[in-house]
Formats: sequence, structure tokens, C-alpha cells
Amino acid sequence: MFMDKNLKQAYFQIIEGGIQEYAFFKENYDPTVPEFQLKSTISFQFTQDTNVLTSNAGITINQNGIPVLKCTISFDYSLLEETIREFTKCKQIVIPRDILIYFGSNALGALRGAIMAKLETTTFRFILPPVNLGDIIKESLTIERDTN
Repeated sequence: MFMDKNLKQAYFQIIEGGIQEYAFFKENYDPTVPEFQLKSTISFQFTQDTNVLTSNAGITINQNGIPVLKCTISFDYSLLEETIREFTKCKQIVIPRDILIYFGSNALGALRGAIMAKLETTTFRFILPPVNLGDIIKESLTIERDTN
């Protein structure tokens, strides 16, 4: 359950989650080069027929333009029907920005932990830096409601 000052309550259940992609290219890692290029992503998808919101967090780490690490985490949240009713405005479902930040933060935290755990047995050390998703996620997610 998520509580927001503008919403009464948002009810959900995590129905699935885990690592969708993981690759460490040890042959591309050069421990003598301290610089990395980091690209991170956060995305959301909503499936209307099941009321499932999917949150994806991913990272690609390059060194000298060559991939060293790729990892993507995904969580599926089943939103209860009463929550969907609360989010429905006219012919649109509007999932509030604050909820996206909450679900995105969960995925990002899991991504950070997965990377640390997967790299434990390697010489490559990397901790995903903190990210303020409030600075990145600027809008609510609006979906045109299926009328079928």
C-alpha cells in the first residue's frame, strides 16, 4: 500500500520481480583505467487488461566506449481495481508521478543490490550512485483507457 496526500490510498501487490538482463564482460574491464561511462534508465509500462504496472531500471557501464557491465531489473505491480478507479479520469488512467517515483526507487534499489551481489566474486568494484528520481520523473503516466 502506498499513501499520498493527494490520493487516499493506492493498493498494489508485487507479483513478480527480478533480474531481466545481466552481463559482465570481464575481458573488457581494464583495472588500470579509473574512468567509466555510466548510462542508466528507468521506464514504466502499464497493461490494462491485467492492471499491472511494470517498473524497469537498467544500467550500462562502459570503459573506453566498450561495455563492461549491463544489468536490468524489473518489477510487476498488480494494482487493485479500486486503485485503478481512483486513477481513472474521463477516458484516461493517470498513474501519479509520486507513485512512479516510489516504484522506480524500488527497482533502482534492487538494481544497486543486484550489481553489488553479482560483482562480489570479481575484481570489478562499482556501487551505483544515488539517484533522485524526483529530478528525473517529471510527469504522471497517462494511458488512454481501452473502451473494448
